[in-house]
Amino acid sequence: MERKQAPSRKARRLAFNARKGTSLRGLVSALHHVFSGPVPPPRPNTPLSGCAPATAPCGHQPVVRLAAFLFAVVLAVATGSLTARARVSHTWAYVTSFRSHLLEAIDIDTDRILFALPVRDRRGRTGLAVTSDGHRLIVVDGGEQSRLRIIDPRTGQITKETDFSGRLLTPYGQPLLTLLPGNRWLFVQTRRGTRLYDLRANRFLKRTVPGFRGTIVGGSQTVACGVERQRVCLFRIQPTGALRCFRSLTLPFSIAVATALPDASRVYAASDVPRMRSVPVAHDATPAKAARSGKRRRTAASPKRRSPAHAQATPTPNPALREGPWELADWCPERGSAHLVDLVPRTDLRKVSPSPLPVLTASPDGRFLALLYGTGAWTLNPTTLDVQARLFLPAHAHGLAWTPRDGRILTVIGHGLAAIRLANHSIRELVPDGISVVGQVTIVAAPAP
Repeated sequence: MERKQAPSRKARRLAFNARKGTSLRGLVSALHHVFSGPVPPPRPNTPLSGCAPATAPCGHQPVVRLAAFLFAVVLAVATGSLTARARVSHTWAYVTSFRSHLLEAIDIDTDRILFALPVRDRRGRTGLAVTSDGHRLIVVDGGEQSRLRIIDPRTGQITKETDFSGRLLTPYGQPLLTLLPGNRWLFVQTRRGTRLYDLRANRFLKRTVPGFRGTIVGGSQTVACGVERQRVCLFRIQPTGALRCFRSLTLPFSIAVATALPDASRVYAASDVPRMRSVPVAHDATPAKAARSGKRRRTAASPKRRSPAHAQATPTPNPALREGPWELADWCPERGSAHLVDLVPRTDLRKVSPSPLPVLTASPDGRFLALLYGTGAWTLNPTTLDVQARLFLPAHAHGLAWTPRDGRILTVIGHGLAAIRLANHSIRELVPDGISVVGQVTIVAAPAP
């Protein structure tokens, strides 16, 4: 009895891809196999080239292959492989602002608001984080009694909700949530310290970061970067979630904002922006005497001329500015020391309308640093800290996030979400006047789930 030969591994894989429709590549390979597959051996007394007469069974092969092609296309559309492939290429942004009571999800490629969720942000701004694949959205809101919710963006349903107490209630400052690469360790800022949440086990660890009351601003899968007043710390994360500080550095200024590269090879910290104001020229007359001379009422008999004291007390603008350094520190732990630069002469700060705090973040690929302050936006070289591109905005910008694929900067200008490309100085309004902006804005971006 002749033994039947088992199909090869390649044939089984192609058949599985065609049956399940899991990817576009598998569908194309299956169709190629259907149309250009091996021809079965001819029967006796049939020609080897061309097609047999109409009575031969091989005459039905084009019809069978056309039917298989149509069936594969219908199966792929039904299982969602083609539509899923097109949806993954999009980018979703999640935007909320302090006391807006709303979290909005926006498709920045189709410029439409997908859904909106209510949040509790009366006493503090909402913390947002999203996994790198876009399948889980983490939201922290509430007052003294806080809550952490894990939401499936595809359905808008809450998959996990955890109540805790004492989240940090601040409208400005460092981020409330920091998700490290690997989508496991999530740091939550509370009044008692930084707490660690395990996304694999969906639970808080009982311990906080020992001896640390600052903020975790980034890191890698095994190293977390934190800042506290003038100190920068690097923590080693154990598989059990235990943290140990193995390196630290004290800077000569108080840290306002900080960020780190995705591989934790460099940490960047910036001081608060100095106040820049004009200094009037000194005069002989005192301001009080000048004020009294200026308040005199003129009568019909009095001449319409100013007193000499008032004329001398009129302030004239002086181009000199009273300013301090706007310092940015670049710390490479392998190198040891930190490199300090003054951002005032590099950023043309005189042309910028001020805002409460600057925003500093690194791109997902670690090639650029984005700096946002008031009406100015800059990209810096992460190695030399030179300004590569600058753009002065028409209004104040709130919030900052990098798109995961094409390197655009997302921010809210006025009440509309905008995408900025600093390389060609372009600003594109995605959802004009569609964002409810009341206070400080928080933005995160991720691929469409």
